[in-house]
Amino acid sequence: MPISFASPTYAIDGTAWVGNAVDDDGCRWTVEKQTILSGPTMKTRIVGKPAFAGGYRRKSYQDVERRWLRGVCIAPDRLARERAEDWLRGLLSDGEQHELVVTSPWLTRKAMCEQDGELKIEQEPNGYTFRYLMNLAFADPRWLSPLEPHGGVLQPPVIGTGLAWGSGLVWGSGLSWGTPSTTGTMTLTNGGSGTEYPVVRLDGPLAAGATVRLVETGQVHTFGPALASGDYLLIDNKNHTVLFNGTIDRFSSMVAAQWFEIPKRSSITLALAASGTGTLSATWYDASTM
Repeated sequence: MPISFASPTYAIDGTAWVGNAVDDDGCRWTVEKQTILSGPTMKTRIVGKPAFAGGYRRKSYQDVERRWLRGVCIAPDRLARERAEDWLRGLLSDGEQHELVVTSPWLTRKAMCEQDGELKIEQEPNGYTFRYLMNLAFADPRWLSPLEPHGGVLQPPVIGTGLAWGSGLVWGSGLSWGTPSTTGTMTLTNGGSGTEYPVVRLDGPLAAGATVRLVETGQVHTFGPALASGDYLLIDNKNHTVLFNGTIDRFSSMVAAQWFEIPKRSSITLALAASGTGTLSATWYDASTM
């Protein structure tokens, strides 16, 4: 288990690699400089839009965010240095997305990254030390915290049955208030400085036409078929996907799919309109601009 010696630490895939820490082989990985925590490349509205009467303002295209980590690794011996270099070369070489977690004494946040271009390794003359430069790309340039998402579960609203009178004037058996009502709403709060897109889940049994409504705007997700007990539907508002039991595409079965988001430092309210004893649940993060 890596032992940190400075803050913040930069961890890729759990403890596969940790910057500002000593690894199990005794190699000391120091991050000397980085742009991971720099400000974002913003979209502008000053890009020319050619037209017959001249150029007009339009919103620019935002590419992936490209950041880098630069530092030095000091190994206890030459074999440990060779092992450290080999491990670093293979860390992000598969071209896939990897989780980067940045931890300080005050905050822990994560983002998904991949290797962007060349990994540079330069050995020092002493044979025990090398310098490295990791170029990273962030297709979704947002910091998400906490590490585990927020979550909530909601059942369909229960309508109260009102007042019911018992028989006769026997104390304790006269007036009944009936079944209490439930609101059938859920509040999702994003405490970050960026926009978040919740993942909504419907669990059966729910009758056909189950509808999730964003109370503030009236946007809805309506699923046409019924959901049986044990079946569920995942609606991803960021990737615009609808998956039945987590794997089967059911976007074509949506009567309405009006994607919604949680603005920065704001809350939204979801309401469930459905018949059955199933549930609505949602997961989301506090999302901040990278």
